[in-house]
Amino acid sequence: MGHAVAGALGVWTARKEANVTERVLCLCGDGGFMMGAPEVATAVKAGANLVWLIFNDHELGTQADWFARRGHSDSLTANPDVDFVSMAHSMGAQATRVTSADDLRTALNTALKGGCHVLDVAVMSGSPPLEFEGLL
Repeated sequence: MGHAVAGALGVWTARKEANVTERVLCLCGDGGFMMGAPEVATAVKAGANLVWLIFNDHELGTQADWFARRGHSDSLTANPDVDFVSMAHSMGAQATRVTSADDLRTALNTALKGGCHVLDVAVMSGSPPLEFEGLL
């Protein structure tokens, strides 16, 4: 948890050096994104073509699951309601809050055109992520 944001930048850098121009799409949770969020500013400065798609359930899901399986309270695993769109904008990236599958399709199509984009995808705690089949 936490390495995806910087890892995506590393993948983009390696691909750029190999003259591979396809975009890099990073999927992560809100807690993991928060651990590496400052790398968005680095990516913007580098001119990266990256999309970070955050599954935002306002919870540290991995830790909540771990606590629950051991009979402990998961009261410390809730994430604050972070405004990832404003955070991304403050670092020079484009960003969109996504609340439906149709919004996701539109936001992904826009984000995949170029630049650094953060897509803050609202999901219910404990629910599977939105279906991706047929979105692109």
